[in-house]
Amino acid sequence: MNINNTSNYETTEYNLSLIKKYTINIDNGLFLLPSPTGSGKTHAIIEYIKENITNDKKYIFAIPLKNTLNDFKNKLLKNLSTEVQNKVFVLKSISDELIDWYESSERDKIFCFSDYKEFKKLLTILESYKIFKENKSLNNFDENELNKAGGLLLNKIKKQYFDYKDNKKLKDNLLKDAKILFKSLDIEKYTIILTTASKFANKINTISSSSYLWDFKKFKNALVFLDEFDSQKHYYLDSIISKSLSTSIDIIELFRLMADTFKNMTYQNKFNYDLEHFNPIKLKFEEIYNEKKLKYVIDTKLVNNELDTLPFLIDSNFSNFSFQRDSSKLYVEVDDKNEQLLIIKEKTVNSFPFSDLLKDITQVITRYIKFCINDIYKKIETYSQNDTFVKDELNLDNYANAVIHNNIKIFGLSIGDKKYTYLKNRIKNDLFLRNKFKKDLGKRKWNFYQNGFSLININKEYIASNITDIEYLHLLSTPEDLLLNASKKMMIVGISATANINSVINNFDIKYLKSNTNFYQPTENEILHMQELYLDSKHQRNRNFHIETINDDLKIKDTIREFCRRNYSSDITISSYIESLSIKEFYLRQYMNFIDCYKKFLEEDKIHSMIYFSNRYIKDDFMDDNINYKYLIHLLVELINYIEPKNDHIKNLKNKIKEYGKNIIEIQKKEHIFFIEYKKETENSYENYVSNKKNEKIFVYAVYKRIGTGKNLEYNIEKSIDVNDNIDKKILKKDFDAIFLEKPTKIMVRSPKSTEEKLKGIFQIESLYINYNLSEKEYKSELKSLFNGQKKYSSVYEETEDSIEATMQIIIQAIGRLHRTNSNSDMFLFVDNKLTKILSKFANHEIPLLPSTLKLLNHYKDYSVKENSIKEKIFENELNRLTNELNQLINYSLKVFKDPISEENLSDMQKIWNGIRVFFLQNPTLKSIYDLNLKGYLNLNEICHIETNDKKYVCYQANNYKDISLNKKDNYSKVEISEEAANLHLIRNCPELNEFAIKNNIATTFKYNTLLIPNAFNNIYKGALGEVFGKYIIEKYCNINLEQLNGDIYEKFESFDFKYEKKGIYFDFKYYSQKSLNYSTKNIIDRSKYKLEINRLNKAVIVNIFAEAEIKAEISVLSHENVVVIPYLVNSKDKNKPYVDIKMIEIIREIIGC
Repeated sequence: MNINNTSNYETTEYNLSLIKKYTINIDNGLFLLPSPTGSGKTHAIIEYIKENITNDKKYIFAIPLKNTLNDFKNKLLKNLSTEVQNKVFVLKSISDELIDWYESSERDKIFCFSDYKEFKKLLTILESYKIFKENKSLNNFDENELNKAGGLLLNKIKKQYFDYKDNKKLKDNLLKDAKILFKSLDIEKYTIILTTASKFANKINTISSSSYLWDFKKFKNALVFLDEFDSQKHYYLDSIISKSLSTSIDIIELFRLMADTFKNMTYQNKFNYDLEHFNPIKLKFEEIYNEKKLKYVIDTKLVNNELDTLPFLIDSNFSNFSFQRDSSKLYVEVDDKNEQLLIIKEKTVNSFPFSDLLKDITQVITRYIKFCINDIYKKIETYSQNDTFVKDELNLDNYANAVIHNNIKIFGLSIGDKKYTYLKNRIKNDLFLRNKFKKDLGKRKWNFYQNGFSLININKEYIASNITDIEYLHLLSTPEDLLLNASKKMMIVGISATANINSVINNFDIKYLKSNTNFYQPTENEILHMQELYLDSKHQRNRNFHIETINDDLKIKDTIREFCRRNYSSDITISSYIESLSIKEFYLRQYMNFIDCYKKFLEEDKIHSMIYFSNRYIKDDFMDDNINYKYLIHLLVELINYIEPKNDHIKNLKNKIKEYGKNIIEIQKKEHIFFIEYKKETENSYENYVSNKKNEKIFVYAVYKRIGTGKNLEYNIEKSIDVNDNIDKKILKKDFDAIFLEKPTKIMVRSPKSTEEKLKGIFQIESLYINYNLSEKEYKSELKSLFNGQKKYSSVYEETEDSIEATMQIIIQAIGRLHRTNSNSDMFLFVDNKLTKILSKFANHEIPLLPSTLKLLNHYKDYSVKENSIKEKIFENELNRLTNELNQLINYSLKVFKDPISEENLSDMQKIWNGIRVFFLQNPTLKSIYDLNLKGYLNLNEICHIETNDKKYVCYQANNYKDISLNKKDNYSKVEISEEAANLHLIRNCPELNEFAIKNNIATTFKYNTLLIPNAFNNIYKGALGEVFGKYIIEKYCNINLEQLNGDIYEKFESFDFKYEKKGIYFDFKYYSQKSLNYSTKNIIDRSKYKLEINRLNKAVIVNIFAEAEIKAEISVLSHENVVVIPYLVNSKDKNKPYVDIKMIEIIREIIGC
């Protein structure tokens, strides 16, 4: 066995070089460094800070777990001088800060605030902490109570500080005392900040208010290291959900308060409001209040007990979704007689959809919040220009808070009211987002990550009550939003072995972050170099990896028979015992997996230690949906009784079984005879267990979520070393020799038991949907399943690309626990049979994989079936979503063109569409949709390009692009998106058209693989090609000017393309194939006649651009009264030499009287 414990300088240096390459002289953005486990990433971070500490830059290090933060702190301090050590600050929670103070020498100091009741309450809680600690029962101490009490004291101190106003001495004394208890108030004086992921995702208290670290002026452009980057998302999400739950409100009650204020109070002049924008909001509140009869109480008979709820989802686009199992809609019946609004399931004459009420209320409250944000901006600007005020950051912050307070307090809400907190959080959360980011390419994704979603629960406090509560929970933000905000002001380095994993469940949405911030990652060559460097520097190139699949696909009876044959010499009593247990098949196989692995662990001499990764803890009860100690130990004892005593470890276990007899289960729990189960209760005894097993084998049973990320499991061994002919003993670190990998489950939230879990489940499903892992039908089905306790949706998730990536994130991290040292002894990997399909499909080349993981993937690569099927499903989902979103925009635009609400409305829409056409003509393909420089695209605010594997693709559409399929179906028509389908080859081969295209920057090739979606290609791009080339040819050869329609009542925009003003003739250009033209001619003529009639116009000339190569020698011009159809302008019988056909030009000249 070769164990080398020296620092891995080569990989450390390479990590350091990459950090330098992608962060030096870059002020903000996000760099992802997928550094393999054991490659010296921690040493690289410390070395970087050590080398650059003399600069003015500040450094932040955040890691998920508190105990690993202490490990990093100790390593960092050892490498820093005493002077620099004093610049290091560990950012802690309020409770931890207070406990530190209470246990310090400053505890008995008399403070300015010693007489505050909040301080006295704090002391009482800390006294109870002291008693719990002395009695070694800190598990019973309520840390949340201490946090809350500390927060109340801090708020009182802040208020008093502000009330002192210009009394500098009093303010200084108060702040000085406050910093003794709350050391984070002094955070800006430190250079290196160490913290946990949860703390980084929360606002930090200042004496004036509270802010995220990235909003502090002194931390602008700081370098931030987020260790175990991908796992930090869970902590961010938990923090966001926790804050959202603390501000749940009755949304109807809030609306009534606001509407009543708007109706009965006059204060807009006092607050100097912009009346042009304020009055419509005020009137909208009154309109909804009256129209929806909100003077009545709301009740329902659909809630049968206090635990019942009727949940509703409002997504970021204000779309409503009911979670009812029977898919029935809810209505609100207006009952004037009983003066109530009754929520019911059946539609009646006097009812309206409940979803309409929710949409109206939430939208108008959001309108008021947006108004407040604009009002605050204007007032801050005026305040900043007023020379009578002292312009420091503190006063400005206080002034902003005062304006926010005015806009909320007016509704009669006190600061402690949850409705007050809700409105304040909504306003402050969005306050500094305006103009901060470019709009995302894709409205839905932008709205979701920036605005979150809302969950509404219809419930009753008491069943006998005649009033129903409408509980409103709003997810104020998302992890992606927090990270994006930070990356706009700091340089973030995300480090993890799985930093680039493409899962929105087990990682941040990397695609979204790429499109919205300065994003960097190692090149493919750098990834490969890192893998090669790891192999050589850690002596892994010739290491032996033994891979074996555990379990089989046999029927359960056959599996039990084979299991007993392998382990119990086909003892019928064992098989009978197993069959008598009445355990679900899934869990029965888990028992058998464990025994199979344990036998291999016992018999293989090269396995000194093994870690068994599972999804669940071993339980004491006997439910049929878990693994329990009694059954497991019984099977284990029988195994050891049957097995041959091949080594001392087996002999020792046999002796202990005899010694302890019936007490073996209880002895196992206390002394860990067979194995140790790694969990919270045994974490402290783990070190003793592994260190005391000097000549015995070590077996650890672990749950992925407890130990899978960041936890170091290597243990100490004693090794004899020859030093100058003397044998010396040296303690070295050693990795585990073997691992069992159960297929990870519980990646998605199943059957949520709490509101927190429900919110997390919704977030997961929304994230999957906007990333095209789920179709719209699957999305709705999953939401219903989540709330109705059905587990079937998990099978849908397992078929997604995200599931593969999320599963592999867990597996890669788990295997990483066996690569902490430089050991190159044989490694054994035992794999759950159900995991093999996942291993066969994984193909993420942006992650440098460990040699064991590479061997594992290569071992199972032959299992792959239909490798592209999952990616095709994502592509089809994306096509459907994007085409439907574009259809909505097109339909809205046509509505505006037909009946604009104002001239400005029409003008804006015309500008948008003209801009879109120009952009598509110049960019029918894109290098990437993540190109932040696509300013012309941003006006559209919808993604109209999609990434493909080639410069063409074929799909099938039905119902005017409402339904898209990649496979041919009945009643679906074929659509080809390609250079040829756009006739660009004909444009290139016609010299005058090619010259015109070059001159006007019109693309004549499909340069990249990111192509237009079908309806953008056919309905917009090809139409634009027809317009620009048709207009060019007609103007050139007929010597006339074609003008755009003016959009007045008789010339609706988009009724025709252009007009020849002098003769009152209207032109419409088509870019049809000859087959499509022949098929559509009658419809084209009828539609043209109709448009001429309703717009009171004279004559229309419909002109197609190209004739195809198989065209007949003569094609008749179709003339129908005041509509003429010209079949082509460019003769392309010879596609290599297309030309403008003068015969057709002469006919047009005759029509227009040239």
